[in-house]
Amino acid sequence: MDPSLRDLSPQEALEQLAAKAPFRKRHLRLFLISIGGTFMDGYATLMTGVALPLFKWQEHPDPVLVGLLGAALVLGAVLGAILGGHLGDQRGRRFVYRLDMALLAVAFLLLAAAWDPISAVVFQLLVGVGIGMDFPVSSAYVMELMPARLRTRLLTATISFQAVGELVGAGAAWLLLRSFPDPGAWRALLGSGAGFAVALLLARLGMPESPHWLMEKGRNQEASRVIASLSDQPSASVLALGAQAGDRREASATANGRQAPGGTGWGLLWANYRRTTVLTAGSWFLMDIATYGVGLFTPIILASLLGASGPSQSAGVNLIAREFHTISGTGLVDSFLLLGFLFGIVLVPRFGPIRMQTIGFLGMAAGMALLAAGSLLPEANSHRIGLVFLGFIVFNLLMNAGPNSTTFLLPAHLYPTSVRATGAGFAAATGKVGATLGIFLLPIVQERAGITAVLVLMVLVSLLALLVTVLFSRHLPRRTGTAAASLTPA
Repeated sequence: MDPSLRDLSPQEALEQLAAKAPFRKRHLRLFLISIGGTFMDGYATLMTGVALPLFKWQEHPDPVLVGLLGAALVLGAVLGAILGGHLGDQRGRRFVYRLDMALLAVAFLLLAAAWDPISAVVFQLLVGVGIGMDFPVSSAYVMELMPARLRTRLLTATISFQAVGELVGAGAAWLLLRSFPDPGAWRALLGSGAGFAVALLLARLGMPESPHWLMEKGRNQEASRVIASLSDQPSASVLALGAQAGDRREASATANGRQAPGGTGWGLLWANYRRTTVLTAGSWFLMDIATYGVGLFTPIILASLLGASGPSQSAGVNLIAREFHTISGTGLVDSFLLLGFLFGIVLVPRFGPIRMQTIGFLGMAAGMALLAAGSLLPEANSHRIGLVFLGFIVFNLLMNAGPNSTTFLLPAHLYPTSVRATGAGFAAATGKVGATLGIFLLPIVQERAGITAVLVLMVLVSLLALLVTVLFSRHLPRRTGTAAASLTPA
């Protein structure tokens, strides 16, 4: 056994063994299982964007129902993130991991069999709930199970699978429409995620519980068995530590020996971690307003770049042709999203999430300023397309290298085990509320003031998010998150 562990309590020694374990094949398998929720989020979002025009053409629904189908994923994710965070801290990470994939598998199948627009909206809402439940638990699980030197990088990689999901979704949508070129394919598009959900559910049946959550609940011997399967230390020595710790809970394993007043769960978020909660939830809220604001106008900008004709639904065949056109353009844009995430995987561990979040928000503001400048130029101006392309590149690269990665990983870094999933769930839910506001309010701004006004407003929102990040991170040590050896906040 490592001599440096001799002066630690058995529970603290178990924590250190988990933190110092080498990255093994089992770590990789559990990480790949953990990216399921973010992958499904990107996949379902892409499929919804492709399916909406077909849904509208085939079902002739009330315009309100069209809007609700588009927003149901986001609204469901608000409920799911709150529920998943609470259950993750109370019932365990593994419990939620299995529950949300089972819910997703059922919801996708029901969505494929939707018998009218209202049922489609209800089942799409359930898909959103399942995806939302996964977000807080995946960040907590990766943080608690992976070796300390890789936690920040793997957390960033976890959220990057949103972009992978969108790219896979674009390919799947292309294949589905090629095989079934009919507006009725909207059911197959929206329900196609069932196969992924079932596969992930089966993979998660054999996964272990988070050892840190088990220790938080006093189940030290169970935790030692999980750590023994991941550590390079002799199993007998690790299990002996679990036996010494016994079935009891040590305060030192949750908050560095400081038992925080203010209750548990929601009470602790505001009684003891108020600044952290404002930092994590506030920056995610503002980021999603800006992110969805740009996403809202992506089809308009792509139409000008790709030379797509205006919306015409004179024939279903023409609609399918335009769908192929949009899928191709979306794949092009999403490639920049993925590249940004790859930058984040490299840069966030090196410079820390706070610094990268600050740089990212500044870059998002700059990207939208370029888009706004391009929108002011006449269509015939040769610089218009160049500005739009540059604006998209700057926005997508820096958003995903910074805030889109860091808002996901900061709650996992900054909250202790006892409220990690609850804090991450609250931050994720608050972000989805921001996304909902962006979806519903920005079209009104566009109609009354024009697209340039919307883009300028998004510049201001990004700068406000930058201000929140700077002001509410001052209580944190420098380079927070660059080396996440501890699972407790500073």
